[in-house]
Amino acid sequence: MTDTPENERDPRERIRRLLVAIDASASCLDALDELAALAARLEFEMRTVFIEDTDLLDLVGHRVLTAYSAQSHVPLDSQTIERTMRHRAAAAKRAVAAAAARGRVPVHFEVRRGRTAPEVVQSAGEDELIVISRQARGFTVTRDPARQRVGPAAREILGATKRPVLVLSSVGSLTGPLYAVFDGSRASLHALEFTAAIAAYPKGRTFVVLLLATDDEDAAHLKRDAQARLALHGITAVYQEVRPDDL
Repeated sequence: MTDTPENERDPRERIRRLLVAIDASASCLDALDELAALAARLEFEMRTVFIEDTDLLDLVGHRVLTAYSAQSHVPLDSQTIERTMRHRAAAAKRAVAAAAARGRVPVHFEVRRGRTAPEVVQSAGEDELIVISRQARGFTVTRDPARQRVGPAAREILGATKRPVLVLSSVGSLTGPLYAVFDGSRASLHALEFTAAIAAYPKGRTFVVLLLATDDEDAAHLKRDAQARLALHGITAVYQEVRPDDL
């Protein structure tokens, strides 16, 4: 008996855990119940990592930050930041535990200190799907987060890891359209199949496959491959051709 080729296996044989990354933006907290339900449906475990961003502490140490918060008038010294980080980590741990209990899924919570993106990339295991908020940005603040395309931490993770990444919408929700980037590689095939597993329930969600092609002929070839793969899952999709520089 020969082993099933890696790219022919069910993606759930390769991904066993959701690695949910929480940084100072904390948007992933809004989706914890949905993520727990997804993990339960796919028989996954959850691992949640809260990142204490050292860039913020470094700035405080170098006195680059404004001395007072405009909202609370509390001095932004290192002790205040440390205390705030501990409170946020504790609140995140309680929220994760409650969501996991409601979803009846195993969960592990840990706190790591460092820069958000490198810590997430380094901690991701071979059998884990990284879940990150679209707004993930470390400590930086945007006046209108709804207009922000993708936060810098999320962009850095997408560029640095070869692991599949699920980017949540700006409000930290799993509802709405699903997008998968497909360039024909084995990694993108795994991402395509996993997104199909998400799209299977509930029915009727818009599924957009972004064909990362160098020309029209390449895009047509990628579309045929993606259609054939999704047909095995009973999933239909909308296809959109994109060039590497436009992704």
